[in-house]
Amino acid sequence: MILFGDGGRPPVVIPAHRPRSQFAVDLAVVATCLMICLWPVRRAQPLALSTLIPTDPNAITQNDLDRMSLAINLRTMPEAYQSVGEHSATWDEPAVAFLESVARRAAKPTSIDLAELVSRGAALHDLGCADPMFLYAYGGVMKKVGRIQDAEVLLRRSLDGLLARGYPRIRAAMAAGNLALIYRSLGGGDDPEAEKYFRLHLQYLNESLADGSFAPGEERLLLDTVTDWWYGLYEGKEREVYEALKSNPKADPYTTKVVGGMYHIAAAWQERGDGWASEVTEEGWKGFETHLGAARRLLTEAWHLNPKLPYAAAEMITVEGAAGEYGADRLWFRRSVTAQLDYINAYTNFFWFLRPRWGGSHEDMYEFALHCLSTKRFDTDVPLMFAWGLRDMTDDLDGDPEYWRTEGVYELLEGMFAGYAEAQPEKSEWFESVHAAAAYQCGKHERAKDILDKLGGNLDESAFQFYALVPSATARQKVSAQPVVPVSGTTAAGPRNVLHAFNVFTPAEDPYVFLDEGTWSMPIGDMTGRVADARQRIVYSFTIPPDVEGAVLYTRIVNNFAIAVARDEGGKPAEFHEELNAIKWLGRLSFDGGNEHEQVVDLTSYLADNPSRKVYVAIYSAYPQGGWGAAFPRIEVVALDDEEQQRVDRVRRGAAYFAQQDRARYVLYFIADGGPAERQYIYQDTGSSAEAGYRELGGDASVTYRLPVSAKLLGYSVEVWAQGDYVVSIAADWQGKPGEFEEIKAARDRYPDDVLEAFGNMDNVIGDLFPEILDSGSCYLKVADANPDNAARVIIRDVCL
Repeated sequence: MILFGDGGRPPVVIPAHRPRSQFAVDLAVVATCLMICLWPVRRAQPLALSTLIPTDPNAITQNDLDRMSLAINLRTMPEAYQSVGEHSATWDEPAVAFLESVARRAAKPTSIDLAELVSRGAALHDLGCADPMFLYAYGGVMKKVGRIQDAEVLLRRSLDGLLARGYPRIRAAMAAGNLALIYRSLGGGDDPEAEKYFRLHLQYLNESLADGSFAPGEERLLLDTVTDWWYGLYEGKEREVYEALKSNPKADPYTTKVVGGMYHIAAAWQERGDGWASEVTEEGWKGFETHLGAARRLLTEAWHLNPKLPYAAAEMITVEGAAGEYGADRLWFRRSVTAQLDYINAYTNFFWFLRPRWGGSHEDMYEFALHCLSTKRFDTDVPLMFAWGLRDMTDDLDGDPEYWRTEGVYELLEGMFAGYAEAQPEKSEWFESVHAAAAYQCGKHERAKDILDKLGGNLDESAFQFYALVPSATARQKVSAQPVVPVSGTTAAGPRNVLHAFNVFTPAEDPYVFLDEGTWSMPIGDMTGRVADARQRIVYSFTIPPDVEGAVLYTRIVNNFAIAVARDEGGKPAEFHEELNAIKWLGRLSFDGGNEHEQVVDLTSYLADNPSRKVYVAIYSAYPQGGWGAAFPRIEVVALDDEEQQRVDRVRRGAAYFAQQDRARYVLYFIADGGPAERQYIYQDTGSSAEAGYRELGGDASVTYRLPVSAKLLGYSVEVWAQGDYVVSIAADWQGKPGEFEEIKAARDRYPDDVLEAFGNMDNVIGDLFPEILDSGSCYLKVADANPDNAARVIIRDVCL
């Protein structure tokens, strides 16, 4: 982020510019939409894809913006501290150095390591530094590394002080915005604290336009901040952001009009809905057209006000693409990148509307991706759009890496990474993480293994997973039996009464490990996680001081976790009682980390009749037969007082809200374990066997499920987690039995024999529920072994609609 919020944004790892669900329509749906939107007369000569990117070597790039961002960050952080901060000879010098490092990393992530910043912040905190700018910066770092509870306390403490000491209002706005995000995460979507801090954020943001936070010429940095938070902090609040700016006479007209255009684009899709065209009401189409028209007017006016800025033109790509203006999106793309060569939103928007569903083609996408690479502007992210395009095509092909594996592609990618290694050596680990993902997608598994081994714990998980479309742990299982190399971590004192705290696989963890039954490591975000898979288990022991009446344990944990607690009995655990179980919490299995959330366990009751005051906590897999066990990066044990109880309630409320939202996604779910929940849906079973937690097929065996469906499920899909040499097909009902089966996916199309024989794949196979299936009343889902003569078998984990 330009202005310090999440601690900066690395080069192009974010998902597509907008939520995919809003655009989940096929070509027929788009054609209907375009006719209703009165598709205009087609232009005779759309701009050629090979002419869209300017060749001016002096074009404005993100590097110019980074210098501007650094200037405002230095002025409003370390320089502001020197002017109005709370000074002491004890901490002044390291405080200024810390703030300068945070300001530089916020403007542009560099070699400044987050773990180093955590350590330096902890040292300053131990020195007694309580200046609000330090607390704000330290809180932002803690949020970035996933220390949400500490971040909440630090940022909340910073806010009043930032205002009282006269710090630039933009910093108060960023602190309040981050608090709003934290409270949404901890307390669910309707947390009143989240709403309170969002209101304060808008108030301080408006005030920052008049208090000198922005110097002349820096107006565009506010717009950068707005666009960075558009699909996070501002999601669902777009109109309020627009109205706040529109009512402020100090707001730059260009910025206000662009934000207005962005609001109307979001409102257009809200009016239309994200279902099929046949489901959209006449009123919905009218609202869609009205808002698109308003967006076009505001964005066009903004572009005429200042064509040297890229934002309005980049948003017009979406307007014209959605409205079906043939070729107009190309014109607006060229206008945007002429203003800033590497304005990434322009590229991601343009790639989206090159997809076949919008009248483009994969060939167009590949041609444009090659054009991006041919610029050789390795000082920017433009050549990297070659990998982005390959990733977008794979996503559009439901995970099929066809274009990655085209002859000559990997050699082009190697040349690209060599160019970045020379031009941007300070980002070598990030680019090598993308390189590992590219090698994996291209089927160069030995090369992927070499890069992963070389990176070890320095792998950037978000970069790898975005381009590989799987977590690195999954990829490692396919290319190597080697575990992830652990990275070091640090702990830091916080203002709460933290009794025990550590990052896993650090020296700080060692005194607490009572028993480790084979757990291993994998990256979780920016941190190293400990994994308890299969029958593995980790048991910690914590001694609670006698003056502490109650204590709670926090951890951010993913996958099929279970946490149990026991009191001490003669120096060893008494009977363990399971306090949390992810499968019971969500009502389903979780294989891909999608259930990541802060969890809290109350240890207080285990202190009764426990003279040693020692409590044992065991973390293990709630689904040992299926892989994807518990994974967590950090543990904290905190004394329970009235204020901490409020945090406990917020975390539990947030977990309940998360589970409620998750369950709302499914109309049918069962584990393929032979139990009553599965048996009621089995239509035909030709020799499969049910085990504890999964169903196995081999030879000629297959299983067919009959799932009830209806027209109200339009837009839903059927999904099955499958492993091995599977082939999955679906069919509509025809007079009480399956009609013609249509293949959804075969594992053999994606994986070589050695991977399939070792069960090295595990895939969520998704099939769209088309109207003919829904109209028939039943969806038949068939899973079979694709190669009966092969030793490889097939495992089914769960099925859902």
